[in-house]
Amino acid sequence: MRVHDIMTRDVATCGRTADLASAALQMKEFDCGFLPVIDPRGHVAGVVTDRDIMLTLADTRRPAHRVSVEEAMSGHVYGVSPSDDVTAALELMKTRQVRRLPVMDASGLLMGVVSLNDIILRAEIDAPAIVRALEGISAHAHVTAPA
Repeated sequence: MRVHDIMTRDVATCGRTADLASAALQMKEFDCGFLPVIDPRGHVAGVVTDRDIMLTLADTRRPAHRVSVEEAMSGHVYGVSPSDDVTAALELMKTRQVRRLPVMDASGLLMGVVSLNDIILRAEIDAPAIVRALEGISAHAHVTAPA
């Protein structure tokens, strides 16, 4: 099965200069926790998650409507192409510890999004492979506590 068979095509997006309040409202409207950040040409410049928004706001004293998406987004994007095998997308999610991936063409133009939810509900992947992916995604980095 290929990514294009299960990906979501109608995807909410935002630009770098959007504010976090607007991004959060889009997430609420589209019932998602992830927005691809698109440049003026439609290419993926980064991603912002609901967690990114919360951590950024926790670290600033400014209201959400005064903080740009660019301040919260991850500029390093892990993505897949529509023709990639779903198992390869699942493995990328596992190794990079992400639950959603932008689906892009060779030039970086956004085509859609594939999520762990899409794979669980629509792909023909065996349960042990999904459990292994969830274990990898959920693994905590080893952080030492301050002395």
